[in-house]
Amino acid sequence: MIIALLETNIYWEDKEKNIKKVKDDIERIMYSYDVDLICLPEMSFTGFSMSVEKTMDVNNETIERMKEFACNYNTGIAFGWVESKGSIFLNHYSLVDKSRVLLDYVKIHPFSYGGEADVFAGGDELGAVRMSGFTVAFQICYDLRFPELFQILSKQADLIIVPANWPSKREDHWDVLLHARAIESQVYIAGVNCKGCINEMEYPGNSCLIAPDGKDVESIDVATINGDIARIYYLSNDVKKYRESFPVKKDRREDLYKRLY
Repeated sequence: MIIALLETNIYWEDKEKNIKKVKDDIERIMYSYDVDLICLPEMSFTGFSMSVEKTMDVNNETIERMKEFACNYNTGIAFGWVESKGSIFLNHYSLVDKSRVLLDYVKIHPFSYGGEADVFAGGDELGAVRMSGFTVAFQICYDLRFPELFQILSKQADLIIVPANWPSKREDHWDVLLHARAIESQVYIAGVNCKGCINEMEYPGNSCLIAPDGKDVESIDVATINGDIARIYYLSNDVKKYRESFPVKKDRREDLYKRLY
């Protein structure tokens, strides 16, 4: 698999401007690399805004636009968007190809400290999809602090993508937690974050891909015409081989963990 983590400086609450910018970014990436999957940060086209009247989709228009881009550039695209179900709002992350949604996830843990839980309902389902030799799953930003979900997903997933709007003031947590989730779950973890000053909040980027042994995978970094950074990774799936060589999971006592809860 060839995967690109597209580290963007998001224009605050300006969906159309961000979509146009990302289109240019994708064109730049695909001009030089035959990428299988391009991943964007959480709430990719609006920033981490609680103003749902400005961020929400009405008729799945963001999904349709990304399907169009996926078709035009022959790649998978994973992106964040906001759904309105009457008075209920959901923070989604979806993967599309040229014709359909391959995987959709709703953030299970809204970030109450930042007011997200006052606006958004949490999801209650996990999923995964097979793509380019990997089984891929999602968690979103604050979900990174809850390791139970990663253990559950790692029973089938080889690669868990974590899109985020993670601020610079907690950058050290981002780095430590991504590495911890990879090591303890024995999967590839891809963290894709936004960067720059967005609505007076600084974001560090620091997107990365970590192997099941906790080591950083080397990237090829590509600057786009918009100043965004695409981190390109070439991956072969050695998750099973690594787990067999260091069989930590066989010692888990999940029945006991459930009882202790």
